[in-house]
Amino acid sequence: MTVIRTPNDRSLDRARICNNMSFQSLLAWTVTYRNIGESNATLRYHQRAHTGEKPYSCGLCAARFVSREHWRLHQRVHSGERPYCCGVCGLRFAQKPALNRHYI
Repeated sequence: MTVIRTPNDRSLDRARICNNMSFQSLLAWTVTYRNIGESNATLRYHQRAHTGEKPYSCGLCAARFVSREHWRLHQRVHSGERPYCCGVCGLRFAQKPALNRHYI
């Protein structure tokens, strides 16, 4: 992990890490999530944004994914599953955000 210091700043609380979190924020995040047991998995997920790693691949097409959840949602493209239904018109959607946009 590369820590980039801001000009004329010697304190770590103002340093920037990967342009997403300050050191102070990262420390607070680590303390908050360490006991929950999510920090390692969440950190690995975040690191994939920098490495380009996409360990989950679709067996039916060339698509690759950063998370198992994104892979699972993609499978609906091939299966045709549309579990979210509009209560007004009955139109069905593969993902809940699409249903929410439909209501707007």
